[in-house]
Amino acid sequence: MEDPYATPITRVVTENEKVIELLVRFKHQMKVVNMLRQDGMDFSEAQSIVTQNVKPAQAILNKKNRFWQIAAWILIFSGTVLPIITYVNGHLTFVSAAPLFGGLYCLRMCDKIKF
Repeated sequence: MEDPYATPITRVVTENEKVIELLVRFKHQMKVVNMLRQDGMDFSEAQSIVTQNVKPAQAILNKKNRFWQIAAWILIFSGTVLPIITYVNGHLTFVSAAPLFGGLYCLRMCDKIKF
């Protein structure tokens, strides 16, 4: 009979600081997998370690990109509201949509970890 109070065995994700640091620096999973393979690790093992550590690395990148994301959403908001205001006042409307494109460009600049 099993002990009902025993902790169940689960697959716990282990964070590897070296892999997280490499993911934050290079932003490509395959580059990090190839670096781990150069250190003598098997491909499937290296790939599983990298995929386990993508979320913590992406969280670090999101913290670094927070300023750009806030600025981008402010620009997008002003780029959608300003044309409406300028149209009502009778001024140039397409010029006031320029912050929208600036905000989209700022969002595009934010780093993401790619495969």
